[in-house]
Amino acid sequence: MKKLPLIAAITGALACANAHALNNFTLTHEWTFNHTAGNGSSAMGSEIVSYDAANNRLWVIGTDANQANIGKGGIDVLDMSGTLVNSIALNNLGVNSVAVKNGQAAVAMTGTSKLVPGAVRFYDTGTYAQQAEVTVGANPDAVTYTPDGSRLLVANEGEPLDYTGSPDPAGSVSIINTSTFASQTASFTGFDGQEATLKAAGVRLNGPTSNVSQNVEPEYVAVSADGLTAFATLQEANAIAKIDIATATVSEIIAMGLKDHSLAGNGLDVSDRDGAGNNPLNGNIQNWKVSGMYMPDGIASFTNGGNQFYVTANEGDARTDWPGLTTKSVSAAPA
Repeated sequence: MKKLPLIAAITGALACANAHALNNFTLTHEWTFNHTAGNGSSAMGSEIVSYDAANNRLWVIGTDANQANIGKGGIDVLDMSGTLVNSIALNNLGVNSVAVKNGQAAVAMTGTSKLVPGAVRFYDTGTYAQQAEVTVGANPDAVTYTPDGSRLLVANEGEPLDYTGSPDPAGSVSIINTSTFASQTASFTGFDGQEATLKAAGVRLNGPTSNVSQNVEPEYVAVSADGLTAFATLQEANAIAKIDIATATVSEIIAMGLKDHSLAGNGLDVSDRDGAGNNPLNGNIQNWKVSGMYMPDGIASFTNGGNQFYVTANEGDARTDWPGLTTKSVSAAPA
């Protein structure tokens, strides 16, 4: 993920017609905050921002862009005018995600290596005091509170360093009680041995290791309005995992399927060389006789008309450029 200075914007009048059209929608640049060395990192770049409603502040996490200090991370807390209120140094710990709920902040941190268990550190957003640090799975990538804030779900990606001999940790989802800080793990090991069945259903399992639990790499988690069910994106597997929160159980792995780009409205630009000279932005969206994989990364949930919805950001990113991965696969197939 590219790390940039934090830019804040506000929306103008927003009106919805039939829940489809957006009218009078404008963005106004308010301020830009450039991180300094105050967070223990000489050149931190913004990565994730979460709003603290209890104190009307922004919690911003990022990692050091300076190769000499690679691995360091930090937290900057800003007020809504873009003024730095507090900084928390994480020193040699990498930081991946932050979420804030009910006056509590949860920060996901990589361990000494992304191959070993990571941790989630909890803070009081009013005093900045650390409340607890809970060990979770390898490379915790995203944190999400349940609607009532009683639980925190952590997507433990469990990806290897490469495929030239690096261990491949199992992916998992941790579920943490935000009052007692007791944790449970929703594991994928129950699906190991079901590779053929899952592949036949459309789940993409192309890593060099055979186990499902090592192939799936959870990215983000979204929770239902009642706080009972979660869905985690499994980007490289082109799938979604359904999780029962009360029992910390992965109940189902659901393939996202393919998108037929030959159909009207499903066109795509298959080249990044369409512009004149060095400009690739002209675009050339057409229909092609291929089917593309969704490869979901981010996911969010909302309700409308009494119905529960989940929306995904389909990055389309695969393992094909990883060192040591000799089994090449592209995100398209004949339609």
